[in-house]
Amino acid sequence: MFVDREDLEQLTGYVRRAEQVKWLRANGIAFRVNRRGDPMVLVSELERSMSSGEAHQGDDLNWEALKAIG
Repeated sequence: MFVDREDLEQLTGYVRRAEQVKWLRANGIAFRVNRRGDPMVLVSELERSMSSGEAHQGDDLNWEALKAIG
């Protein structure tokens, strides 16, 4: 099962696919891009990423990575 478009926009804070892809990469969330260029994230990957604390040890966002994108 994949994260739907609305949830992906809410998660990343971006509507445009290119910014979503940058955000996902910066935050270490595994995804694939489909033929239309939409980032596809498995719900299980998002749950793993959000619950592991692996990337940010409890931080909610990687603010430095987001500043670099903007």
